[in-house]
Amino acid sequence: MFSITVSHHQNHGIIVVCVEGEISHANGLRIPEEMQKALARYSSRRVLIDLRKARNTSTTMENFGFALAVKRKEPELSEPHKPLRIAFLTALEDESHDRVLSILSATLPASGNSLVSKDEGSALSWLLSGPGFDADL
Repeated sequence: MFSITVSHHQNHGIIVVCVEGEISHANGLRIPEEMQKALARYSSRRVLIDLRKARNTSTTMENFGFALAVKRKEPELSEPHKPLRIAFLTALEDESHDRVLSILSATLPASGNSLVSKDEGSALSWLLSGPGFDADL
């Protein structure tokens, strides 16, 4: 079973994309699609992708293919003078996302605008830091 739940923390302007179940190459492409819809709906540029209840079952080649597909969506996700900050939150013991997240981090629009974390508090603090992101937790 695979599911994606999207919510918006209006106080801090953070979009939260919670993913549960087994992520394959095919269904994993729904994650950036849902994120793109939420970016348009909420006009926020801060996204927490919570993968703590999900496991990546894709092969190395599928992970590369997924990263390339996300890279192709880059023009749709980018906005001039509005940096997109994405924090990926993974479970402490889960390493299944490590390879694809390292590839994604290297291909996302601006360096320094993505974070992989195993700690929710740190991920939220990072999302709220940086230029144009002044808010109190």
